[in-house]
Amino acid sequence: MSPTSRLQESLSRAKAFIYTSQAAWAAPLGLDAHGWIDPAKAEANLIWPMSEDTRRSFEDGAGSELNGKMRAPHSSSALGYNMFAAADRPALARAIATVLSPDSVPPASYRVAFEVKRRTRWGGLPPHLDVELTAPDRIIAVESKFAETYDEKTAAGATASLGPYLDEGRHAHWADIPKLRDVAQAVSEGALAFEMLDAPQLIKHILGLRRAQSESGESRPFELVLLWYDAGAHDPDAGPACSKLGEEFSTFKAALANEFPLRIVSHQRLFAEYEKHVDSTVHWMEWLRTRYFPSRRAGDR
Repeated sequence: MSPTSRLQESLSRAKAFIYTSQAAWAAPLGLDAHGWIDPAKAEANLIWPMSEDTRRSFEDGAGSELNGKMRAPHSSSALGYNMFAAADRPALARAIATVLSPDSVPPASYRVAFEVKRRTRWGGLPPHLDVELTAPDRIIAVESKFAETYDEKTAAGATASLGPYLDEGRHAHWADIPKLRDVAQAVSEGALAFEMLDAPQLIKHILGLRRAQSESGESRPFELVLLWYDAGAHDPDAGPACSKLGEEFSTFKAALANEFPLRIVSHQRLFAEYEKHVDSTVHWMEWLRTRYFPSRRAGDR
């Protein structure tokens, strides 16, 4: 089997595991023709009901998540919400800091916001961060992924996505982030190609975060974390795809040469840290474990 075929087979296995395991979890709730949870039971897709502020954030977002997509058992938005809905609790602050920002002092708690818009200097539709965690000394922006991690990316898509940002007439917008512009140019031209990593999305997130920091007077530094679902932890045949993502992220980060704080962490790694800090019998911990991490058991570190 060629390396390309092996990767494609691994991608298929990873997506199949996610879709199958999530459909099995949701089946008792009733699924429609699309495989989404019945609208009358949509709240069951969430670890607990959203606050009014959080609901408003999702309703105002570009993806119309609450009107449909968050009914999908495999929804990445639902996964992001479910993993961080309790992030403002002191019991999770150390766990989150340990994994997402290991060089920071763990705060007593985080202020949590979902679907945060961070406009770039180019206008248009602003990038949306799935989660932002605010601590006294920093802000951690999180891009949360689920099954879409295992969609193959195309060079043509990267060119179309980044082209408007590389207009030479707006070159000054890149003045303080020249490495990022070099990366964006290379990705747009196909000189730096990624089969799994959504490099254009990460680039836009960084542009939005840099603008927010420079124009808002925010003294706290921003960090960006790519949080992805490691299907290889549950199905070994998904392993090659997971390894490929790690390699591509390392290439992307090296090209940035530390111009912006960037980290990659799996949902599995984050949940393992949760298990160290929260009683495993807490109902929402058991809910997360049963739903998303079926190979893990209470006490299994």
